Amino acid sequence: MYTRQRLVAVERQVAFPDSKLGSRRSLLPKTFEEVVAVMERLAVLVGRSNEAREEVAGLRKRLMAVGERLPQDGEGRPMFFEVRAEPLTAAARGSIAQQILVAAGAENVIKSEKGIVQSNSEALPVADCDLYLV
Repeated sequence: MYTRQRLVAVERQVAFPDSKLGSRRSLLPKTFEEVVAVMERLAVLVGRSNEAREEVAGLRKRLMAVGERLPQDGEGRPMFFEVRAEPLTAAARGSIAQQILVAAGAENVIKSEKGIVQSNSEALPVADCDLYLV
């Protein structure tokens, strides 16, 4: 059984060394690269570094494969990324999903700098998106 003292010690091991937010916040990634870093750090703690490296390589490979299927004309295909159906909620430019869309060569039709925003079905035709990701 873990004591509070042991949990704090584990948190300190996992925390990003450059984190200015403290160890608890460092486990809440805000970027794709932070997701990868958390995966790798947790893998070290449980003795599965090799598996984590393979999984990260697989994620990057799949992301690149998606980008290769999209047109490479300098502009990403407009895409709407649905986070939740009811109420209709979309990933905006401040989200991890935004970074993944950009890496894959798509352009988010939601222009808000927030992470997640509520939308509505009437706004979708106005957004003029080519792709709708659920």
